[in-house]
Amino acid sequence: MEVPHLEALYKKYHDQGLVVLGLSIDQEYDSLKRVAQGLISYPVLKDSQNTSRRYGVSTVPSNFYIDRLGKVNKADVGFHGEFSLENNIKDIL
Repeated sequence: MEVPHLEALYKKYHDQGLVVLGLSIDQEYDSLKRVAQGLISYPVLKDSQNTSRRYGVSTVPSNFYIDRLGKVNKADVGFHGEFSLENNIKDIL
């Protein structure tokens, strides 16, 4: 449910410096790549280095809003709607 909103916000704010990185914890990464092709323009990385564990991700979706200095400004678990995503993005830009 969240991906179309992330994609739209990525396109809207990319020129202002927004970077979106998806992280797939799915075992079937090749299948995900085929499904995502043409639907997602931001990079989607495979969680091969256990990044999700290091960030304490236990629920999908989980979003981390990281500012330009690399500091996690906010972490959000679950999908709370496009307006919440956009407001969190505006806060870090």
